[in-house]
Amino acid sequence: MASKKFTEEEMNHLRASSYVLGVSPSIVHFTAEFKKKFWEGVFANRVGGYPLFE
Repeated sequence: MASKKFTEEEMNHLRASSYVLGVSPSIVHFTAEFKKKFWEGVFANRVGGYPLFE
């Protein structure tokens, strides 16, 4: 795992997302809707509209 901590600015940016339940300096908690869309993308071999493997 990375040892990087989020800055206050980064945490505020993440908190603005409707897919984020909560943020601490070291952890982001995502909504169930985000997790569902993420895994659907993984199984479709893409995430964020981009292929995972080419």
